[in-house]
Amino acid sequence: MTEDDLQISTNVRRLRRLDCCAVSDTLDKLGMSGVAAGLSRQSGRGLIAGVAITVRLGEGSPPPGPPRHLGSTAIELSGPDNVIVIQNESEKFAGSWGGLLSHGAKMRGAAGVIADGFVRDIDEADGLDFPIFAK
Repeated sequence: MTEDDLQISTNVRRLRRLDCCAVSDTLDKLGMSGVAAGLSRQSGRGLIAGVAITVRLGEGSPPPGPPRHLGSTAIELSGPDNVIVIQNESEKFAGSWGGLLSHGAKMRGAAGVIADGFVRDIDEADGLDFPIFAK
């Protein structure tokens, strides 16, 4: 583990001890924007905090190369200090996260998922006690 990794882990642990009101008020006082509004807990317990690994889903042709599951790269990059954040710009009712992804993220130790869009297989994620917040 590098010195930067140790500093990130320390900061994430410190952040996890704060409540969301304290974090929100601090961000407001610092003039920082970036609110994720309209989210509700879909599965899991407790609060999540971590370094974001972002996924942007959209419509169109898949990228070149061999086909990959929509969130597999984010899962491969994730660990205990990470939250996977999904921006879903695809069809209005397309699912952006599901059971296989929850299993993979749980195995990698990801802190949880925040999805700007629909998720599916919530009972599976809840059975894993894997936190998902979504619109």
